[in-house]
Amino acid sequence: MELMNIDRKATRSRVDRFFKNDLQYYLLRYGYSLHDLVDGIPKEPINEASIIYQALRTCKPLYRTLIEKYYLDGELVWQIEQELHISHNSICRLRIEAICQFATNLVALQEFHKIEPVLDLRAMKHE
Repeated sequence: MELMNIDRKATRSRVDRFFKNDLQYYLLRYGYSLHDLVDGIPKEPINEASIIYQALRTCKPLYRTLIEKYYLDGELVWQIEQELHISHNSICRLRIEAICQFATNLVALQEFHKIEPVLDLRAMKHE
């Protein structure tokens, strides 16, 4: 599915809820913590935690950094702006792009590894 069909704001809300409410469940289920998403989760065995890690790792480096700093390290937007020397408008746009790429990667990896049911954080535009 193309990124152009994604409702970016609705997807942002879904990904926000996932990282704030659901992520720890998926990690703890396999004995991992939030820090393991940064430090590394083995690719084998294939499970939800390893798929989430791979989805994050396959994001563009800047996108991965934004997701890690905001969701995993708990940094505030203004802190990330200063640290990365990115304007407020740019960081808001880049964060949404990062979230959409993560959500798309997550679905693609689950489908590739035949993980069911597929956790799809994307919200699609209605035509």
